[in-house]
Order: sequence, then structure tokens, then C-alpha cells
Amino acid sequence: MMEIELFGLFMPQLLVLSILAFLPYWLTRWVFQRLGVYHWVWHPALFDTALYVILLGLINTLLSS
Repeated sequence: MMEIELFGLFMPQLLVLSILAFLPYWLTRWVFQRLGVYHWVWHPALFDTALYVILLGLINTLLSS
């Protein structure tokens, strides 16, 4: 795993990617709430967790290549 230097602080790459994944996560949640997707979701907390993990993996894949 790589470390990223930010203003003299070394941070794990996963921490930086996790922070970057929050914006698309919140935007996607907001869109899904507006469209009524959560009406069809059995367990919203599990759905939100899976959504965040998928977005984190997508950002990791896009930035690592």
C-alpha cells in the first residue's frame, strides 16, 4: 500500500481514497432518495454501505490505472 504526503504528513492511500469517495456517495444517496429508490430497498443501511464500498472500489480502480 502506498502512502501519500500531504503538507508534510504521510497518510495511507486508503484514507485519502475514502475521503474522496464521500462526495459521490452523498450525491448518489441524494439522487436515490429523490427518485424513491429507498422505497424498494430492503435494508437501507446495508444498501448504503454497499454503495460506499462500490464507489470506493471504483475510485481506487480509476486512480490506480
